[in-house]
Amino acid sequence: MKAKLPKKLQKGDILGIIAPASPFERKKFEKGIEEVKKGFFEVVFGSHLYDEVGYLAGLDADRAKDLIGFFKDPQINGIFCARGGYGTLRLLEILDYEVILKNSTIICGYSDITALLLAIWKKTNMITFHGPMITSFSKMSATEQKAFWHFWKEGQFEIKGQNWKIIQEGSAEGTLIGGNLTVLCSLLGTPYFPDTKNAILFLEDSGEALYRIDRLLTQLKLVGVLDSVSAVLLGNFSAGPTPEELRSLILDLFAGMKYPIVTNFSVGHEGENHIMPIGARVRLNTKTKRLWAESAVLQ
Repeated sequence: MKAKLPKKLQKGDILGIIAPASPFERKKFEKGIEEVKKGFFEVVFGSHLYDEVGYLAGLDADRAKDLIGFFKDPQINGIFCARGGYGTLRLLEILDYEVILKNSTIICGYSDITALLLAIWKKTNMITFHGPMITSFSKMSATEQKAFWHFWKEGQFEIKGQNWKIIQEGSAEGTLIGGNLTVLCSLLGTPYFPDTKNAILFLEDSGEALYRIDRLLTQLKLVGVLDSVSAVLLGNFSAGPTPEELRSLILDLFAGMKYPIVTNFSVGHEGENHIMPIGARVRLNTKTKRLWAESAVLQ
């Protein structure tokens, strides 16, 4: 089935801001909202954006209500998340995917938001976007912010990876699937885990020790995910193993795999965090260090 593309953004469009996981730091959030407005967009806050219930940004039902409310609202052109943390997984079984399916609204986030992005893709076949959130704008350079807003207006997806480390050369084509490694593994065995056959799989994480990354990747290997994909892109694993430790682990766990494998890919909690259109048909060439696709949004 062909992927459903959301509509691109234009100057003056309205973005709905939600907190589907954990509460956020107000100063970082306010700085991020300033940057959104510099990008020539208007914002509307979810009714429960500032709620806090322990480590969650409000009750499950209220966070889900904010999300679905923005999908229903024809004036909302994009939905952006304040931050990740934890809690998105709790929403998946109470969301109305029929409402989401009837709309073509951009939704963007990363980290814990991975669960939401993959669930929507699995249930609706609509492309979702793994990328920076409101509270992460403050650590983005002016160049990165310019590229971020340019993407939404043009929808052309291309990454040139001058700093990629190529573990295994090759070219591949497939559906772009991935996000946070821990969150991805939390979906295994649920109705929300995506089809990874011939997928180009990208992974990142933060604060996970080497042995825990080993455990998670081994889990993906044992259930057949790593045998089913057409390429693997490993992004930033901040506050975790050294690049040398990660490389050694990859050489061990992926021994015998015939597809392209890349590390130091520009996605994750630290450094450049490219927008990745989950569900888009993409092409990878490690010789030219290029990942690209046709338009990821409706022109």
